[in-house]
Amino acid sequence: MKLAIDEKGIVTFIYDDELSDLCSEGSSEIKRVSNVEPDPMGGWSATMLDGIKLGPYPLRNQALEAEVKYLEAKLF
Repeated sequence: MKLAIDEKGIVTFIYDDELSDLCSEGSSEIKRVSNVEPDPMGGWSATMLDGIKLGPYPLRNQALEAEVKYLEAKLF
């Protein structure tokens, strides 16, 4: 898990239940930035809100891993 903390103290991270306690401290905002869904061509795809589509992948877990990798590269 990676965290980014800006000069104002705002923490950005890819949500994971292991970090849920961070959301209970102060105020927090959770934003959906992607969707992992069955692909019409078969398998699973991750669609990012910036329009990028990753996949299809044979397994949902592979699409989830690609999603996290993409977001980490973009955020960190």
